[in-house]
Amino acid sequence: MKGRGFRVAFGVAAVMAVVATPGIAVARDATAPEIVLAGFSSQQYPTFFKLAGNGQRLMVGGMALDMNCTSGSEFVLHDAFGRVPVKPNGRLHATFGFPPTAGSNGATVSGSDSLTARLGSRHTELSGVWRLQVDYSFTNGMSDQCDSGPVRFTATR
Repeated sequence: MKGRGFRVAFGVAAVMAVVATPGIAVARDATAPEIVLAGFSSQQYPTFFKLAGNGQRLMVGGMALDMNCTSGSEFVLHDAFGRVPVKPNGRLHATFGFPPTAGSNGATVSGSDSLTARLGSRHTELSGVWRLQVDYSFTNGMSDQCDSGPVRFTATR
């Protein structure tokens, strides 16, 4: 069952990753070139962030997260945030909760996503914490809770 549950969980999680980030549109700031930052997380997976040239908005940011589940399953999932305002002090915070959604296999998926970070004053470094939590309910009555835990990251030019 562990192998089968992993495949189902991974498939549903991959679908939710796409559903959880609908319409990430990347608008262009005509006054300055975009700022692109990249790095690695505390889980040793890549991170990528594109900010408006003036540093006032995270246009899109993404990273891979190692998810650990109460069932013992483990998988890597990509996640993304977009169109997040950056405060004048460089701080940014975004959360996203996705309500229970039925998958094509009858499983139901819900969860929450959060990003808290700070952009350096020179716009050359972004560091913070990202967390993704996903709950699965299967048609056979079983459930599984998967969590990345708080994942620290630093991205630079």
